[in-house]
Amino acid sequence: MTHYKLTFQLGDLILFSKTIRVNTEHPAMSLAEQPLSDLSQLNFTQEDNPQFFPRVFVQQASPFNKISKHANQIIYVRARLNNYAINLERFNSFEQYLAKFSAKSRSTLKRKVKKAVNSGVIMRTFCTPDDVDIFLRDARFIGNKTYQKKLFDAAIPETSQFKEAVIKQAQQGCLLAAILYKENEPIAYLYCPQKNQSYMYTYLGYLPKYQQYSPGTVLQYLLLEHIFSLTNKAKYFDFTEGDGEHKKLFSSELVSCCNCLVINNNSSDYFWLKLQCYFDTFSAFIGKILSKLRVKQTVKRLIRRST
Repeated sequence: MTHYKLTFQLGDLILFSKTIRVNTEHPAMSLAEQPLSDLSQLNFTQEDNPQFFPRVFVQQASPFNKISKHANQIIYVRARLNNYAINLERFNSFEQYLAKFSAKSRSTLKRKVKKAVNSGVIMRTFCTPDDVDIFLRDARFIGNKTYQKKLFDAAIPETSQFKEAVIKQAQQGCLLAAILYKENEPIAYLYCPQKNQSYMYTYLGYLPKYQQYSPGTVLQYLLLEHIFSLTNKAKYFDFTEGDGEHKKLFSSELVSCCNCLVINNNSSDYFWLKLQCYFDTFSAFIGKILSKLRVKQTVKRLIRRST
C-alpha cells in the first residue's frame, strides 16, 4: 500500500493535509482505446481498502459528479484532465512523425535543434545498469537547480529506494533516460521509464541559464528521434495527465481522463472529501484573480531568474 494525501491548499500553497493509506491502480495507455462512460465500471479489486486510481480513461463527453456513491463506496473525482500521448505505431519513421507538424512548427523545431547542436550540445541516452549512477548524478545536478524543485519539490528523487527502482528497470530493459550536455556540463534531463508498452514522461528539468538553446524542446526532439531508431520500441510515448504547450506540440493523441479515490462510505471520510471540494473551489477562484493580475506569472519568472 502507498500513501495518498488529501491536500487542502490555496493555489500552490498547501495549508494542511490528511493522509490515507491506499492501494494504487495505474492503467496502461492502451486502455485509452476503451474509455469508461460511467465510473461504476471501475475495477474495484480491494473492496475493503481505499483505492486510488491516478488515471482513469473516460469518454470525452461523459459527465461525472465530483463525489458519487456506488454500493458501499464513495467515488471521489479529484480532477478531470487531458492526457497527451504519441502513438508510436502510427508512424513508420521519425520523418513520418515529423510530417504531423505544420510546416512552420517543423521548421522551428529543426532550427532550434540545429542551433543547439552547432553550439556543441549533445545528447546521451541511459538504459543499462552501468548507466544508472552517472544518470542519477547528472540529473540531480540539474534537478536541484530548476524552478520545479524550488516551487514544487519536483526534481528527480535522491533516495536509495528510487535508485534501486531505476536499477531494476535497467535490468529488465525498461529504463529510458537522456541528458543534454554542453561542454561536458549536464544542462537538461528527461526520465521516461517503460511501463505497459509506454514510455512514461516522469521527471524532467533543465538549467535556466541555458534556456536560449531551448533545452527541453531539443531534448524531447532528439530523444524521440532515438526512440524511432529502436528495433523494439514501446507502443506509446505517454505524456501522462495534464496540459502544457510542450505536450500538445509533440503529441499525436489526446484522451480525457480523471484521477479518483474510492473509499468506504462513512460520514468521516465524506466530510473530508467535501471539505477538500470547498477548498478547491475557493482556490480556483483566487487563482483566476491572481492570473488576471499576472501575479503568479511574475512570481514564477522571478524564481526562474534566481535559479
